[in-house]
Amino acid sequence: MSEGQLPTTLPNLLYCPQLLHVKTLFFSILLEAIPFVLIGVFFSALLQTFVSDETVRKWTPRHPMIAIPFATMLGFIFPICECAIVPIVRRLIHKGMPVYVGMIFLLAGPIVNPVVMAATYTAFPTEPQMVLYRTLLAFIVAAVVEIFSFSHKKPPLEVG
Repeated sequence: MSEGQLPTTLPNLLYCPQLLHVKTLFFSILLEAIPFVLIGVFFSALLQTFVSDETVRKWTPRHPMIAIPFATMLGFIFPICECAIVPIVRRLIHKGMPVYVGMIFLLAGPIVNPVVMAATYTAFPTEPQMVLYRTLLAFIVAAVVEIFSFSHKKPPLEVG
């Protein structure tokens, strides 16, 4: 390759239609997700400031069969999406929530909340049972994953 080829090849690569499409999709997804991540960070900061570690440990059930419905129902308390839930779950785990309870909330929380239930009902107005099916399926999937995860003796994650 000669010296003159690099400057003409690089701009051609940077402006190829496929790469422009990838860049457009990347930035559109990034711009759509950032506000929701910031909402999660805001709620995480509220938890850090106003909820003590002792309160989280006291209110979180330790027995898995009680913790599964508890963590699933946290979606009603925190009606947030997948992007915002990650900082909140991370904060709750750092405050003493067992990892398996946080994972249940991470899996089911974004689906089992009033906003998503209303959106599902709006999407399927002639089939209102879809709200129930989607909610129950999220609960079942989260429960099965966590029962399987909890049945292994070593912890799935270490928080540090």
